[in-house]
Amino acid sequence: MKFSEISFKNYNSPGVYGVRAVVDCNNGYSLSIVKIHDDLYGNSHGADEGLYEAALLKNGEMCYDTHITGFEKKVIGFLSESDVEKLIREVQKF
Repeated sequence: MKFSEISFKNYNSPGVYGVRAVVDCNNGYSLSIVKIHDDLYGNSHGADEGLYEAALLKNGEMCYDTHITGFEKKVIGFLSESDVEKLIREVQKF
């Protein structure tokens, strides 16, 4: 999937704004990809640099049991558009 094919939706609420998309990898896994600015809790990892953050989901729930997250409870931050494309391809191989 090309980055330009991802359907981002605007995310706006008081003190929080940015974009979010969920990419279904057609194997039970999906990626939540965001670039969020949050005045209260801080920005997504990389948003200040114009980069994206992704969370791996399995059947709609956060998933930490793969090498993608290093088997830790974390998201993948500081992703360029090409990094997002690579991540999608990697998850599609599961």
